[in-house]
Amino acid sequence: MLLPDIEWVKIPKVGENGQSKFIYQKDKRESPPDFWMARYPITYAQFQTFIDAADGWRNPRWWEGLSILDEQRDKPFNQNFLYWNHPRENVSWYQAVAFCRWLTEQAQQHPELLPAEARDKKDWRISLPTKWQWEKAAQGFEGRKYPWGSDSYQPGHANINETYENAGPHYLQTTSAVGMYPQGASPYGLLDLSGNVWEWYLNEHANLDDIQESGSEVRVLRGGSWSNAHNDAAAVRRRRNYPSSGDDYVGCRVVLSRSALVPVPSL
Repeated sequence: MLLPDIEWVKIPKVGENGQSKFIYQKDKRESPPDFWMARYPITYAQFQTFIDAADGWRNPRWWEGLSILDEQRDKPFNQNFLYWNHPRENVSWYQAVAFCRWLTEQAQQHPELLPAEARDKKDWRISLPTKWQWEKAAQGFEGRKYPWGSDSYQPGHANINETYENAGPHYLQTTSAVGMYPQGASPYGLLDLSGNVWEWYLNEHANLDDIQESGSEVRVLRGGSWSNAHNDAAAVRRRRNYPSSGDDYVGCRVVLSRSALVPVPSL
């Protein structure tokens, strides 16, 4: 069986200079424990392993407790940009959560899918990022406006519509292969946190402290996309969408963290 090979990047609690608190959301400070985040958004090829697996998409276990309509669970939405190394787009929040549940079990059975530090432990879970995980990965300890460290957008640093509002000369009008903008790397070397596709995270939009996986509340998107302007690509911006929605500018990224940090469904 084919399994998605995730390149994990450790986001440490303590920085190189001994700092532990990072700034997010209007100067609020947090000190989250270590976690790992995928260097890239989940690709078309990686998500397809979930769709094709005998115990993947068609297994009702991964959908338990999710308020997804049956017709949306019957088959995935169509990928618009059919390139294996591009982000998997047109994926709903529910579908992304089901993928994370499946991937968690695969990693438990195949620990080589995990970073070396986590392979001998059982209290880890793969999930969508929480608000503070995504923001720390994108902004670092200093609370960057853009992942690469400037207070203004830099042309050529992300796959966005730069021609809108004259932010730059580039507009591909499509997603791009993940990792094609190394100049846009975050403090930890994560790529495509700005542009390419919006990324789901766990939190409800109306109540950012709520990360449960039940209900149909509107969820949060971060990072902007290939079709958006430079302001949407800022690490401080967020957008909302219904968890059942899928668009060709919406994808996901995964994190690995201790299971106490995220809700664990009873499957």
